[in-house]
Amino acid sequence: TTIGINELEKVKFDVYPNPSKGAITVETEQTHEKTTLQLVDITGRIIFSVSLTSTKTSISLSDLSPGIYATLLFQNDAVVSRKKIVIE
Repeated sequence: TTIGINELEKVKFDVYPNPSKGAITVETEQTHEKTTLQLVDITGRIIFSVSLTSTKTSISLSDLSPGIYATLLFQNDAVVSRKKIVIE
């Protein structure tokens, strides 16, 4: 008998503009009832988190310091995709 580990299917999403001056738009091909976007700084600290309820969401990040951040897309509490974004 073997035990398998199911790989999560990558979910396609875009974050733009990249680099950004403080506002981004997130577009996903689909959302589930538990779809969340998190921004994480270079130290791994969660800086921002928002639930996505539609396939296109505009987000203001004007309070963030300039730098490189990771965007993590969660569905049902599992990371399904990630991208880097630069805030100028």
